Amino acid sequence: MKVLKVSREYIITADASPEVSHCLPVEQIRPRSPEDIEDMYANVIHPAAHIPPPGHDLDIAPELNISPPGSPAEEGRQLGLYDDPNDLDVLQRSLGEDPTEDEEQEPVEAQDPGHLRLSPQPQPLDDGLGRPPSPDAAEPDAHDVAIPGISQHEHPALAHALHLPSLPPSLSPHAVYSECHALWYVRIVLLLVAYLHTHHHVTFRAADLTLSTLRMLFIALGLIDALDPMPRTLTTTLKRLNLTDKFHILIECTGCRLLFRPNIKNYRFQCIQCDTPLFTTTPRTLLMRLLRLDAPTPIPRTVAPMRLLSSALAYLISQPGIEAYFEAWTTRPAPPSGEYRSIHDGSRWKTLLGCDGKPFFGPDYDGELRVPVILHVDWFSAASSAFSASYSTGAISFSLPTLPPALRYRVEYLILAAMTDGPKEPDAEELQHWIALIVDDLLMLYHRGRRCRVVVICACTDHPAMCKVGGFADKSHNEVPCTAGTTSTKDMYSDECLQGGCPPRSYQQHWENAQEWKALETRKECDEHFKKHGSRWADIMRLPYYDCIKMTVIDPMHNLLLGVVKTQWYTRWIKTAALRAETKAGNKRELSMMHTFLDTFEVPEWVGRLPFRVGEPAGGSLSADEYKHLMIGPGCIILPIIWHHFADEVKTEHAKAMKKHAVAEVLHTQAVSKHAADIAAVEAKLQTADASQEEKLTKRLSTLRARTPAALPPPPQPRMQPGEVRLLLQLVTALKLMLAPVTTSSERKRGATLLYNYLVGYKQMYGIEAMVPNHHFASHLPAQLDEFATVYEIWAFLAERLNKTLKATNLNNRRGGQQEVTMMREYHRDIALRSMVEHVASTPGPDTVEHRTPRAIAQRFGYNSREARGTVETAATLQDNGDRVRDDALIGATIHPGPRSAHPVTVSTSLRDGMLAFYNTLAGSPRDAQSPAQIYHRHNPNAPRNAVFLDTVAHTVRYVIVNGRRITPGTSSAIVKVALPHTNTVLAGDVVALLSHTQTGFAALQIFAEMSWMVSQQSMVVAGDPWVEFPELDICYWTYQARILVNSNSAPLVIPAQAIICQLARGICTITTPRLWITTTLDKAIPLFFLGRLCFELTMPRSTTGANLDGDFLYKYVH
Repeated sequence: MKVLKVSREYIITADASPEVSHCLPVEQIRPRSPEDIEDMYANVIHPAAHIPPPGHDLDIAPELNISPPGSPAEEGRQLGLYDDPNDLDVLQRSLGEDPTEDEEQEPVEAQDPGHLRLSPQPQPLDDGLGRPPSPDAAEPDAHDVAIPGISQHEHPALAHALHLPSLPPSLSPHAVYSECHALWYVRIVLLLVAYLHTHHHVTFRAADLTLSTLRMLFIALGLIDALDPMPRTLTTTLKRLNLTDKFHILIECTGCRLLFRPNIKNYRFQCIQCDTPLFTTTPRTLLMRLLRLDAPTPIPRTVAPMRLLSSALAYLISQPGIEAYFEAWTTRPAPPSGEYRSIHDGSRWKTLLGCDGKPFFGPDYDGELRVPVILHVDWFSAASSAFSASYSTGAISFSLPTLPPALRYRVEYLILAAMTDGPKEPDAEELQHWIALIVDDLLMLYHRGRRCRVVVICACTDHPAMCKVGGFADKSHNEVPCTAGTTSTKDMYSDECLQGGCPPRSYQQHWENAQEWKALETRKECDEHFKKHGSRWADIMRLPYYDCIKMTVIDPMHNLLLGVVKTQWYTRWIKTAALRAETKAGNKRELSMMHTFLDTFEVPEWVGRLPFRVGEPAGGSLSADEYKHLMIGPGCIILPIIWHHFADEVKTEHAKAMKKHAVAEVLHTQAVSKHAADIAAVEAKLQTADASQEEKLTKRLSTLRARTPAALPPPPQPRMQPGEVRLLLQLVTALKLMLAPVTTSSERKRGATLLYNYLVGYKQMYGIEAMVPNHHFASHLPAQLDEFATVYEIWAFLAERLNKTLKATNLNNRRGGQQEVTMMREYHRDIALRSMVEHVASTPGPDTVEHRTPRAIAQRFGYNSREARGTVETAATLQDNGDRVRDDALIGATIHPGPRSAHPVTVSTSLRDGMLAFYNTLAGSPRDAQSPAQIYHRHNPNAPRNAVFLDTVAHTVRYVIVNGRRITPGTSSAIVKVALPHTNTVLAGDVVALLSHTQTGFAALQIFAEMSWMVSQQSMVVAGDPWVEFPELDICYWTYQARILVNSNSAPLVIPAQAIICQLARGICTITTPRLWITTTLDKAIPLFFLGRLCFELTMPRSTTGANLDGDFLYKYVH
């Protein structure tokens, strides 16, 4: 652990929030000198006076000493989850123990001597006036400092990050599990019931029935006695497993949405800004008076759950191994010049300053943890059904860009900080009530952290949330519609702007305009100022290092995939019927051909699958993942073929349409002439008409002038224009280069040029009226890549993943913030339960029933994971193999074999030549000086005395992981691209089998792949070969079901596994005669001039246990 911090009433780790105490194993806590023990929130000079310290109730009116339910300040009160049948909805009782049950209700104290229980410190005494003394009134300290930017605490009742009540302690998974019960089989039963409730939505009643039944069975079998404290209800089980709330439930005003402290006792208290009552009161009914019952306890009208980042980080850092990931950047080798692998290589990482004026991520970090976070704000629909009223819930969260991708995309490493209630989203000013609390906490983590400091390196949201968070005007603003530039609406789509020439926006000017807006007094003045300048105050501007212009990023996921790509696919091709579905009579058309190709398209399972009826209503709307896969995978192959195949039909249709247009033009000309003649005739009559006819003719003349012939429609455009193919391939290649996990300067320049050309070409082809704001915003992405190096850390896939997880919560459909409380409760409960299950499943122990059985059961829990699919990152995959793909990506070795067969097999004669040639290439090399000069076949009559012979036995291997991608023989993941050693030859084929081979004289275990090579086809599928201009797509043709049968140096039957460059996607083109296989790479194609060095590297043996001689080389090209 990095740090242990102590305050007046709590002990925290890693410079975290004053809300939480942690129970950490003693072996994880290093001894600290007295100067290392400090309180981040202590000794802060605060402008407010006489604020009760954390943990004390706020009594605005002492005579009304009633505390609302749902406040974490009261033990056991939990608002928002009412699915326990023992809970009384009318009285809004919290989760409580069954009154018939004879067991303890308090959380179990940690008694294990091998763990350290950090208990809250004593509270300060009351000042005699009904309120405890303010911490600011304490004896002054010599180290008191003022934190720049901390918000004013305008009223004692308002929520403030420095003055929130303390939260229950978060204990280590080991402490919780070992102390929930003394017997191992009872412990695993409690874990099972909690897991079924959390992950499979087993109800409280069903869980209570299960626990009661098992308890009676255990008693009947003599396993426990009748007085054993084994829980009978799920409520007590959750308490025993410490799955209680670890977040605040703030009181929210229903009028202005101000946030108040959760421990207000005066239930008649009204909002200090709009005088709206904060609590709902129910009078005593006649029946209650007759039965002498008290009125139901008042509850807040609306609540808002919140967990400060400092609290979440303190818990996260306490998890084993996480601290090492946070510190990995300090020992990370710098990539070659002009190469960008992660956010560490961006200019923002290198130039971000700490509070001491030195680079925040510089060499002078003095052993501190330096943690960057990315802020996400997003809203999603939480309506209970398609027929219910719309309901929008918001999630404010943080992601951790320095974690490996496979961990970064797991929901347990996404920090849910707060949620906004529906049914409507808060506007830009209302959202600041939430952001203000978060920013105050961030300021403390930036200034007061001594062993852990935190910065927001960027904010990634969709465009509406981006404008709210950064104080910008949205895209409909006439003067400043762009968040990154100063162009006006009329100039947004000029060629200069679309090619990256939009005048940059100054943060200093934006900040000054926001300050002016903030100083205005009336709403009218604020609106006029905002209409002119497009800037308003946002609390995130209080962060001294935060540049709203450059650090509030344009999300590539929403902008490119759900914006530009969706506009091209759906707006231009689907809605306009350029791509048509099959007719009712069964006539095959464009989408039918695409569906046939998709049915044959083979990709590894980590890529995901497209809906079979894509483009039709039955296929549904596509996600950002699916749009990316559609374009970079099958789309760039089949769409040019479709355009070519239907070219003649489109020409015929267009010729017919032009004939109709010519006839319409003649008729329109005649109608215009006739209309003009009729008007002239009436005007002539009007000149000679008498008074009796003048009124009638005047009325007729007005009618004729009003009935002008309809305007002639423009000439029809072809349904599928020939230039669209090149436009498509420009966009796809730009996506493949710019959205790659590893890029180079030349690739980014090439990608930016293609993107600019696409934007200009789109405007020229479809007209400026077809342009949308996302086209302009996309022109800023190349400059944004300079700031953050790659898109994989900064795009909003993580926030969308969190939204899916929250939407999957089994909700009670209550309003007033209770639905959001349920979501956050289930989310944090799920995270804690995951940690406990992983702890039980992975903790080593003696081979006894007591240790072996719980471990096997816990491992079974995650056998069929129901976690939602992830993103295009490594963590994204199908539901049943998400954990497997994640684990593959975490493997550091370039080559990592899977389980091998228990019994060896004899290597066939046809494979021995290839293996012998490989070993003789390595023999005596400078890197393997201990190896023999040459090895021989056993039957070679020319072998010298004491010769070393090729071992002819090997073990089959189930799969091999190459650079984090699993290759399983006989599946779609086995289609690979290979660079042969010592040649510039690149082949493609299927991995038939994998062999693990050990050779005498060579220390390293070698993995060989038996190959079945595809036969290259040079015929041209589309006239002019539109792909030749875009070699990055690496489109290749192969003879369908043909294989190279010759075993030679140019096509060996066996290769070393490290010769595999990347996996391929393959589809069958059925419209050619004969049929063809067509492939494309799933990663960027390696330029040919790299093959010389690559083939040299492939001759060097690589360890299969984690280390390799030059493993970083392959990683940077096929990551």
